Amino acid sequence: MAMMMKAGVPVIGAILAGIVVGGLVGALNGFLIAKLNLQPFVATLGTMTMFRGLAYTISGGQPVYTLPQSFDVLGGSIGVIPIPAIIMVVIFILGAYVLRYTKFGRHIYAIGGNEVAAKLSGINVKRHIAFVYIISGVCCALAAIILTARLDSAVPTAADGIELDVIAAVAIGGTDMQGGKGAISGTIIGALITGVIANGLNLLDVAQGPQRFVKGVIIILAVILQVVKKRKQA
Repeated sequence: MAMMMKAGVPVIGAILAGIVVGGLVGALNGFLIAKLNLQPFVATLGTMTMFRGLAYTISGGQPVYTLPQSFDVLGGSIGVIPIPAIIMVVIFILGAYVLRYTKFGRHIYAIGGNEVAAKLSGINVKRHIAFVYIISGVCCALAAIILTARLDSAVPTAADGIELDVIAAVAIGGTDMQGGKGAISGTIIGALITGVIANGLNLLDVAQGPQRFVKGVIIILAVILQVVKKRKQA
């Protein structure tokens, strides 16, 4: 996307191209998982490594910087409210509405709770799974757009390891790692807690190595708490 803008492609066109590519990568994940029945962790880890390598190859390992000012506005603010925060709130509201008030959202919960039962209930499980990964790819593209605008550059190694923050936020937010249970509101709380912890570690001048260790511990503790809660409920 950044290279397209540097080549003279209009900002809107480059942004749309980035979103389309994100959706296509999500569709590839959906195909590998829903159609070829690959384990989600293996499939997504493989494609993540592939496309990170592709980004590094295309850019030659060099950042693409000095992007159009009209694009950098996305990383700015309206008054005291950051534009990325506004986009985040809109995405969260949309996601919460879809999950809570639409048939598609209810089907997603059903599939996460018991895929076999969902299939026997007449839900097209493979199609829904594919759509979920497409949505994930589009959201990833939006996050990349915001990050690029904030940095005013596209760095091929940007966001390496950020998947740990995502997993930690979701786990802390109460989403069952085995599926079927969770809410957008919990994920928001998890993201805020993760952000506060990361900011605190930075203020304490903790190195990246120990920070990643702490994030790993948080993820494990969150999953352990889920397991204990499940056993008590049982």
